[in-house]
Amino acid sequence: MPKRILPAFIITSLALILISSASFAENKPDPSLISGNFDGLNRTSRLTIAKYLSDHLSDIDAYIPNPSPSQVEWIKKEEDGISKIKDKDTQISRWINLHETIPYQKLAIKNTLKKCLSLIKIIRGTKDTKKEIYYWAALSSILIEKDTFHDAILVIGREVNFPTWISPITSLLIESQGKGVLNYIVIPYLHQQVK
Repeated sequence: MPKRILPAFIITSLALILISSASFAENKPDPSLISGNFDGLNRTSRLTIAKYLSDHLSDIDAYIPNPSPSQVEWIKKEEDGISKIKDKDTQISRWINLHETIPYQKLAIKNTLKKCLSLIKIIRGTKDTKKEIYYWAALSSILIEKDTFHDAILVIGREVNFPTWISPITSLLIESQGKGVLNYIVIPYLHQQVK
């Protein structure tokens, strides 16, 4: 019997990934950012990618409620209290418990999305290519941290009924987009500079 459980688990997991990926398509992910099927050295192409990312991240942001002021105050008190704990094991345990709360994840993902959208706004507004690429690199460093999105979606999902295109699999796609920014925008630009 245990031998049959593993293949069934693998098949079920793959089916969930495919369903989630198909559901994600409802929000029209930009495949060129993942496949690199665009000219990352062309500003117009980069601006198209920036608009897509801005729209996509704004769509996710719209589904995540802000933590209440009392929740933000509670988080700050918890963080202050945890930082004063001398015993490292107790401190780590308390950090983990705080990290797994819905208010903490709301605040964390809202702050992350705000940073991303702010960087994209700078990218779209600057005319200085060096600065633009710097901000693309900064954006990429946030997007490739898939745990930030994964944990938030997983924890907040206990309270919020997300549409099917927002699932823990979404974090893998966001990570892939972050890698796409790095591989198809930042690195080609840097390569051109060192020639």
